[in-house]
This record gives sequence, C-alpha cells and structure tokens, in this order.
Amino acid sequence: MTSGGDLLTTAQAAQAKGLSIRTVQDRVDKGILPAQKIGRDILIKRSDLKFLDARPPRGRPRKVKPEADAKGKAKASAGKAKAGK
Repeated sequence: MTSGGDLLTTAQAAQAKGLSIRTVQDRVDKGILPAQKIGRDILIKRSDLKFLDARPPRGRPRKVKPEADAKGKAKASAGKAKAGK
C-alpha cells in the first residue's frame, strides 16, 4: 500500500478516474502519465492524475475540405494555371 495518501497504485488511479488498470499502465508506459516504480509497484502522484483527463483522439483524422468561395465552388490552388487561357 501507499503511505500518506499522496501516492496511488495503478489500480487506485484507475478506480479514481473510472479507467481500466491496463489503460493507466499503458499511459505510464507511453510516458503520458508520470510514475515511479518502487519494487514491483508502479506509483502515481495524486496530483499527476490530471494527465489522465486528456484523452488521445480516436480513429482516423478528418479530411480537410478545400475552402469554398461564395458560390460554393472550390477555389483553384495558386500553383495551377487555368486551362484555355
């Protein structure tokens, strides 16, 4: 167990944030969540739980649509010459 209530195990941190233990362990392994290893236990400062709030985006990023002018047509890029002129 932890002393003083300042340090939490991965299980305690997971329960406090409503996450799985494996998710907390993954965030520690990736360096997102600072932790220290004492013996076989991974301990997390209670003040560092704020790093569990920021969740990485899920899935593929959205495609960026080209800007449209007032008529709804896509603007031609500056590097392309207009055909026929």
